[in-house]
Amino acid sequence: MTPAAVEALARNAHAVFGPAGYVFMWTMAATGMRPAELYGLTREYCYPAWPGSDLRVDPDEAERYAEDVGRYGKGEGLMPAVRVERQVQYEGDGLQFFPPKYESLRTLVVPPFLAEMLERLLKEHESRWVFPSISGGNLRSANFDHKYWRPIADGAKVDEGPRWPGERLALPEVPAFTGKRLYLIRHGAKSWLDEDGHSRFAVESRMGHEVPGVEGVYSSVTVPMERAIMKTLQERWESVPGRMGDAVWG
Repeated sequence: MTPAAVEALARNAHAVFGPAGYVFMWTMAATGMRPAELYGLTREYCYPAWPGSDLRVDPDEAERYAEDVGRYGKGEGLMPAVRVERQVQYEGDGLQFFPPKYESLRTLVVPPFLAEMLERLLKEHESRWVFPSISGGNLRSANFDHKYWRPIADGAKVDEGPRWPGERLALPEVPAFTGKRLYLIRHGAKSWLDEDGHSRFAVESRMGHEVPGVEGVYSSVTVPMERAIMKTLQERWESVPGRMGDAVWG
C-alpha cells in the first residue's frame, strides 16, 4: 500500500460521502483500526476531546484514566490519540455497541496531519459518529462495503452510485484496491509500521493483537515508541504530492 493509493481512495471517498470520507480513509491507513471500530468511533473517544471526554465506564481502570490525561490529548507535551473501546455490530433488530474484537481495547496515537483533520471534521458536523454517512447516520447502517466502498475502490461513472451533494463526476478506479476488500487497508497499515522498523510489540499492540509469551508479559509501549510512530506516519503523508489535505473543506 502506498500513500499515493490511500490519497486516491480518500479523494474518491470525499466524492462519495464528503469530508468524513476523506478523513476516514486516512484514519484507517494511519491507525489500522478495524472497519467496525471506525464505524463505532464516537466523539468521546476521538481527538481532540479524548481523554478528557472518556466515559470512564470501568472503575478498575482509574489508574489508566489518570495516566491517559497526562499523556494524550491536545496541548503542549501531549500526544493526539483516539481510543478504541468498542465496535458496532447488528444484533436482533438494531445496531449495538460491542467490545472490539478479541477485547483489544487500545490507545492509538495519530500524526499531526490527522489530528488536525479530525479536529476540523468534528467542527463541521454534529453527528455523534466521527465518520457519519451521507444522511448523518452510522456507516454500518449505510451498507458501507457495497454502497460506498465499491465505487471508492473500483471507480464509478458520472452520476453513478451515492455521492456527496455537488459531486457528480466520474470516479477513477484505484488499481491497488480494485475488487479488493476494505480490510486490505488495515493490512497495509501494519506493513507501513513494519517497513518503518518499529518495535514488534508496539506494532502488534497497535493492531490489537495479543503478544504471547514473556514478550507480552514484560513489554510495554513507551512514549518514544509512540512518537516514532507519529513521525513516520507524518512522513508518509508528506510524501504525497498535491494531496487534498486541508483543501478538502475548500
